[in-house]
Amino acid sequence: MSRTEEFEKFLNAENEQERYSALEHFIRMKDSSWHKDLRLWQVLSLLPTKVERVRLAHALRLGDRPSSNWATISFLFHDQEQDVVGNAINAMTFSGNRSLGHRTLNFFESSERPQRVLYCLARYAEETVDRRFSKYLAPHLASDLSDAFLARSFNALFRLGLKDPIALNVARELVGSHIDATNMDRKAAVSAVLYLCFAGSREEIENLRNICRKVSIPELKRLLNWGFSHINISGADNFSSLDACRFFERALLEEEPNFAGYGCFDDKNLHEGFAQFLDKQPLEAVGDVSRIALILGETNCIDILATHQKFGLNKILAEKNTQAMQHWKKYLPLESKPFLESIKDPTHFHLWHAPDPEMLFIVLHTDDFLKNGKKEGWQKLFEKLAVKEKDLAVDLLSTQFLAYERAFQKEAPSEEFSGQFEALLDENLTLLLRTEANNLPREEILNRIFGTCVGGNLPASLYTSILKKALFDEKSWAFNGIALCAPRMDAATLKVIILSELQNLRKDIQDPTLNAKDYVIKVISRLQAILVGALRFQIVVSTEVLGAIEELSLMVQAVLNAVEDSGHGKVQESEEDKDDFDGADWAGHISVDKPVLRWNAVLQICLNASLTLEDKKKYEQVLLEGMRIAPHAEKRWIIRSLVKIGTDDAVKAILYQAFQHVDTEFVSHTIRELLPSRHPRAQQALIRCVGRTTVPDDLKLMILEEISLDSPTEILQELRTLEILRLPQHIDDAIKDAVGRVASLIDLEHSKPNGEEFEKFLASDVDVIIKKQIPDVDFLSVDTRSALRTAEMILIQSREWGAEAVDLSPIVNMHCKAVELTMREVFEPHTDSIIRKGHLSRKLDILGYARPIPEKMQIFEDYLATLPIIKTIPYFSKFKLRKMLRAICLYRPGKRFTLDGPKAFALLFLTTSRKTCQFGLENILPLGFTSDHELFEFIKLVHSLQDSRNRAVHEGLTWEAKDEIETMRSQAYKIIESCIRIGKHLQKNSHSNSGSTPNTAFELGA
Repeated sequence: MSRTEEFEKFLNAENEQERYSALEHFIRMKDSSWHKDLRLWQVLSLLPTKVERVRLAHALRLGDRPSSNWATISFLFHDQEQDVVGNAINAMTFSGNRSLGHRTLNFFESSERPQRVLYCLARYAEETVDRRFSKYLAPHLASDLSDAFLARSFNALFRLGLKDPIALNVARELVGSHIDATNMDRKAAVSAVLYLCFAGSREEIENLRNICRKVSIPELKRLLNWGFSHINISGADNFSSLDACRFFERALLEEEPNFAGYGCFDDKNLHEGFAQFLDKQPLEAVGDVSRIALILGETNCIDILATHQKFGLNKILAEKNTQAMQHWKKYLPLESKPFLESIKDPTHFHLWHAPDPEMLFIVLHTDDFLKNGKKEGWQKLFEKLAVKEKDLAVDLLSTQFLAYERAFQKEAPSEEFSGQFEALLDENLTLLLRTEANNLPREEILNRIFGTCVGGNLPASLYTSILKKALFDEKSWAFNGIALCAPRMDAATLKVIILSELQNLRKDIQDPTLNAKDYVIKVISRLQAILVGALRFQIVVSTEVLGAIEELSLMVQAVLNAVEDSGHGKVQESEEDKDDFDGADWAGHISVDKPVLRWNAVLQICLNASLTLEDKKKYEQVLLEGMRIAPHAEKRWIIRSLVKIGTDDAVKAILYQAFQHVDTEFVSHTIRELLPSRHPRAQQALIRCVGRTTVPDDLKLMILEEISLDSPTEILQELRTLEILRLPQHIDDAIKDAVGRVASLIDLEHSKPNGEEFEKFLASDVDVIIKKQIPDVDFLSVDTRSALRTAEMILIQSREWGAEAVDLSPIVNMHCKAVELTMREVFEPHTDSIIRKGHLSRKLDILGYARPIPEKMQIFEDYLATLPIIKTIPYFSKFKLRKMLRAICLYRPGKRFTLDGPKAFALLFLTTSRKTCQFGLENILPLGFTSDHELFEFIKLVHSLQDSRNRAVHEGLTWEAKDEIETMRSQAYKIIESCIRIGKHLQKNSHSNSGSTPNTAFELGA
């Protein structure tokens, strides 16, 4: 599947798992085209969910040089969810790239101390050996933290070669806590033992021996004894310099040395022993010697190595020993002055940095380029490279931006220095964009510069300066990136940027080689960025800009219409492209997708506060059509716009097409967007959501706390209905608080009806009866439970009436109403989904239902009517079957469509839910029955109940027919119980569909 297909699959997927899978596949595709970068930022513009951001973060990989992925990762570092930030850090870890590590150091100083993020940072420090984290890990350790975080931290401290008293105390506490234990309740104790054996002093090791004598857990005792045996070998001669020499010689023979006993050596003996060790090694062992010293990470030993006559840096550089240099690059000992002097010497640039700029990005500071207003050696090198080796010059310019960012992160520089350095950056960027050496495209230069800056901690003034020099070209993702994560810039600058972009788009449409689909992507991505940026920066978009957007949208659509009508024009498109724009539904209505006009409507509604009623009506029609044909992911913005319009038609479209939906996350998003609405129907629907089991508890609480109170009387009535339900305690408490808050706004009678206590008692009895019939009654909605309670209330009271001539059909009617409501709640999102997608309609068209062809329809209906069990259903109506299938086949997406009662659902299941079908309609909507016979029995039960109900309602039921009432009552409960079981199966199936494979696993906190 191509990148375009994967992205379109993401946009159109109604099932959240399909959407997540498509997103991961799209991101992991090896493709460096502008489409991928641009669409990646489009995903972030489309109000993505937490899990989508987690998946996106996990799938991203950083390259050696700045790119869109660098900016995306940096943007995700600022996310409010720990899981998103954690996976962004993991992506940096898996990439092995340390260039952006400084952007995560602020989490250590956060007052919230996000444990999930700190764990990921410890893992990053361990696996990448980023020694900048050395001074941050140990101070945050405490024995009461999670095992996972402690274990990772000890491993990281070991890998970084740190002996820290805080870490040693915590490790000792963890091991000591198992003296009286019978099992290893703290898994971090294993890492603690290994760290103590590595970093513990002689006194610390002696204390550990005393603890070991008292430990009764065999596994822990064996682990401690293993460490003591290695320490005894290291200290055979009382940890003398000779022992230290042997210590390094043993490590040289090990692929992954454990360095047990390292903390027992005093500094003098360790350094003398290391010097002896170096003198004894042959010249060809330079790579292995460097590796051992750098893995241990002891600063003085590294300095001895760096200045050694035989193995030192001067010797390595003179002989261009790439193996040894790779070890120095990998472990990057930033505390070693000889090493820093070597890599910060501009004359060594081509030896250390030219192939891989990572060290440049990490170690160079602003003073290396500009000091006291004077240009330093690295700046002079940049000016030479800008003429001869532009590719390397771009690396140096990116380094300057990162150095300036780190200066701001550490301590804000003086205003004078900031002005001088920003002027230098501006001058350097101008130089790069002007010179033409080495044919490095302008597009690639801007891609790297924006990849460095977007998402970083740079001042807005610097962004303004860059944008004045280099606006975006047609293949740039940076317009979206700046809208999402740049610092707030002034409205005047943003206005100039937006108008310049729109002018560029106008020019592009005159290009005869331009592909229509590519151009539409460019236009709508710009419109998305304008919308997101305006809302994020909280700026008022001027009427001039909105007018330019409107003009551009109409111009683009006019050109596309001309292409569609004539088949040729300035914007060329293939027949395949044309098919993607046009289509017809099963009623023959031609639909043309107009995404540019749709996004223009969204912008005008969301950003223009002075629209006329006529304009609103015009845009409303575009958005209502968008609810019909727009990609699923884009509908999030359409819903926001329709809520802002707030008319009856807008609210109805939301309630009909988004409120009842197979994608539960999409429903949750719709609820959040509807909360500010003052429309009575919206408020009523929101309150009823509190009784729905599919709505998360946090969303229910949000509804009760934030719903608009424009119609307090109606809201109070709905809340009173919720009060009688048996909901979780915290929801019940929130409902009571909401009742009190709403009641205070209206005049209420403080006296209660005389019979209220009796009614409450009776209501509780009814709830007990229903609970006995349906143990999972909490799965049902508030409306369903109300219907059942009404039916049971009438039934209880009717038993005292005797043989009076009273019609009891309302009892059956309410039980059947409960069945219908249950079926709608459980099945309607799924039936709507399969009908909306059109797959079933196309199959029915083949069977003759669209044109129609009576002979073909008759064959199919006879086949269904003669199936086992189905043929025993009294009054099975092939007429109703044909009527329903014809309606489905002629259904126009976006219009209100509903199945007419339980029997219609049963007939649809008979058509689509069988395991085998000679007409190819099997397993379209699998319900989890073990066999078709079980399905047929369920269909027969539903069919029978509705026929009995219809007869009872039309003919009436007296007390003499009480047996028939009991039969229909038990049938209703049996159907409801079956629906609950099927509903749980459908929920489980929708969450497991297209789930992660082992290759796409990601980390998500509990």
